[in-house]
Amino acid sequence: MELLFWHAQPGNHRDPKEFYNNYLSLSRGIDYALANGEIPSNVHELYLLVKQICQLKHDERSQATVMVLMVSIKGVCEIGWFQIKESEELLVIVDEVGKV
Repeated sequence: MELLFWHAQPGNHRDPKEFYNNYLSLSRGIDYALANGEIPSNVHELYLLVKQICQLKHDERSQATVMVLMVSIKGVCEIGWFQIKESEELLVIVDEVGKV
């Protein structure tokens, strides 16, 4: 997860292909855990990472990647992975990302 946090830091040079691959991989991992009824032990880190990702300026290609990730996040918010306040914040972000 350290690499994902690094990619989400403003000002870090990101290889777009690596950015897309890493975050699509994260989305697939979330979907896999969701489908198998698993809740990762580092859910709070995931919450912090998603908030950090969504604060970055995104080009059209990365917006699609973020949207895929946010669809996965919406699913886990709805089943209670996060605290209520965290879920509410993330669902607001999901709505904002969907309007772009």
